[in-house]
Amino acid sequence: TSAGPGGTPPSSGPAPGPAAAAEAGFLTEVGAIDPGLVADREHALRAGRETCQDIAAHRPQDALVQAAGQRFQVGTVAVTQMTASLLVDASRNHLCPTAG
Repeated sequence: TSAGPGGTPPSSGPAPGPAAAAEAGFLTEVGAIDPGLVADREHALRAGRETCQDIAAHRPQDALVQAAGQRFQVGTVAVTQMTASLLVDASRNHLCPTAG
């Protein structure tokens, strides 16, 4: 057999599912916008999911951007209107591509 050290199988478990891949893509895109926004990964993911709820509720783009600006605010990272718009797009692209 091809057991690893200690007799454990060499596999580290199942491959990440679609949700994990979507979260990783989202965090990568948000980190490219501003690395400070993903310092707290759980906060960023929660903000992205809440943005998806707003998208699914068909809130107007201006309202989405305003809410995202407040939602993603963390520490001393300034979330401008342009940044907030990019964050809405990142949420839509990765976490809720079928919403809105």
